[in-house]
Amino acid sequence: MVGIKRSKHWMTPMLIIITVAAVIPIFLLIYLSLHRWELGYPWSERVFIGLRNYKWFFTSTQELRSLSVTFKFVFWAVLTEVFLAVLISSFLYKNPIGKKYVVFSMVIPIAMTPAVNAFLWRLYFTPSHGIINWILNTLFGATPNWFGTELAFVMLVLVDIWRWVPFLSLILLAGLEAIPPEPLEASYAEGATWGQTLLYVVVPMLKPIITVGIILRMIDAFKLFDLVFPLTAGGPGDLTEVLSMHIYRYGFFDIGRIGRASAMAVVLLVIVIALTAVYVRYTQRKEEV
Repeated sequence: MVGIKRSKHWMTPMLIIITVAAVIPIFLLIYLSLHRWELGYPWSERVFIGLRNYKWFFTSTQELRSLSVTFKFVFWAVLTEVFLAVLISSFLYKNPIGKKYVVFSMVIPIAMTPAVNAFLWRLYFTPSHGIINWILNTLFGATPNWFGTELAFVMLVLVDIWRWVPFLSLILLAGLEAIPPEPLEASYAEGATWGQTLLYVVVPMLKPIITVGIILRMIDAFKLFDLVFPLTAGGPGDLTEVLSMHIYRYGFFDIGRIGRASAMAVVLLVIVIALTAVYVRYTQRKEEV
């Protein structure tokens, strides 16, 4: 009993910090989403308008477009990253020669901050003197405009892939090294190719880890901001303006309508909480099994 009381006593500061840093801002965000209030106006001039900000969001073409861009980015980025991570982790598992050097190099994109990643790739993709166009011009005589309307979204997805494929690959590689080698050896003994073994043996055995990786990446991808802002700033136009970028622009940069920006932030928060609940429920069910 004494130990339990002491543990509760030591948990009190942590609960206070969590309440101040997370719970109170969330309630304030919900409160502001129910009001009409603009940045720069006195707090006393806020006006309660109920759910009008949410109605505006779900009936506005521009706002729904930013939500559509977000879902489009999450789909293509996460799908490609998981696919490449499965291939890379399987290749490293099958070819252990030099694996430690490859694994070390894969840590670099993870260790770099998102803003540094974005600025670095912005220089690489610069049409006039970037290294990407220099390579493409040398090999194929092509100098595409990566910041134009046709390739800006593709560029954003490519940079996110470079950043997160190593992380997923390391997770899946750890999962591969944890499973018994007998199923793989039996598959090769039966004459299966590497592709057949990957599809029918490796992927089913890694399904729990792949599922967790997909959910974690979706949670992070929906919150994407620190990569978009330095790289494209949502442009050209609004082609790469994901919801978090749109919230920032609408609430602080261009318009300053905090009430409407708060409503959009609450929608994004609900999406992330729903994905987090799916992740927690899935992991708990796996533990029970």
